[in-house]
Amino acid sequence: MFDRRNFLRFVGPLPLALSQASLIGTLSACVQDKKFKGIAPSSKDAVVLAKGLDYKVLIQWGDSINRSEVFGYNNDYLDWHMVGNNPNDLIMWINHEYVNPIFVSGLLRTKKNIDIERSLVGGSLIRVKKIDEEWKFMANDSYNRGVRGTTLIPFANGVKIQGKGVAEGTLANCAGGKTPWGTFLTCEENYDQFYGEREESGEIKDPILAWNKFYPNPPEHYGWVVEVDPFTGRAQKHTNLGRFAHECATCVTDKNGNVVVYSGDDKNDEHLYKFVSDSSNSFSAG
Repeated sequence: MFDRRNFLRFVGPLPLALSQASLIGTLSACVQDKKFKGIAPSSKDAVVLAKGLDYKVLIQWGDSINRSEVFGYNNDYLDWHMVGNNPNDLIMWINHEYVNPIFVSGLLRTKKNIDIERSLVGGSLIRVKKIDEEWKFMANDSYNRGVRGTTLIPFANGVKIQGKGVAEGTLANCAGGKTPWGTFLTCEENYDQFYGEREESGEIKDPILAWNKFYPNPPEHYGWVVEVDPFTGRAQKHTNLGRFAHECATCVTDKNGNVVVYSGDDKNDEHLYKFVSDSSNSFSAG
């Protein structure tokens, strides 16, 4: 069990990801008692917290992050990188895993509706600062940007997939990780829902969201681990880490100084994978 002090140390500056509401909030404790009382399960459409806890919304779906982009939908993995080694000044990365057409676009598979959906998946880079003991989102900051279903992203090491060295967008971004050199890793999981998957016969199985109706991108362009630079938003897809329904890309450094990545294939009866790089600062070989 966590006591109050250890719980707050564990949370640290980490904002609470409220994925189904597609918002980010900060969690705080103001209770003096050392023990929290549990709460009963609830069906309320609200954040229900134990007595002594409070939260404030930092940013939510549809909020502008810059002059042309809004915060995406259905948050998943998030991480942060300090600006200038200042723990009160952070660039956050937030995954936007998928969309629910009922809420964001419409059930009809029109180009207009699919374009809306493509603009809301992938991930967001946002700058947040702690001011007067409260975390605040810095709207229109120069670091704020989206890496979305429309962003052109090259395959690392000059690799070409289906004859192309660049993929259109990242999507199905589930868990992730952070490299020892400070970049974010975002994992493409259930990519088949967007562009389908190629069967052994060569035919493409119809995807639920039918994005291929207007954008016939190869399914093989998705299902990768994508590395994102926190300061520039520059991204690349790492084919060396394998193609499957990636669930996380947890990095550690082994006794030889090489970076090791652990990732799971998030399907029934699948496997865990381990990639050992030949380098301490790259996935280019391993």
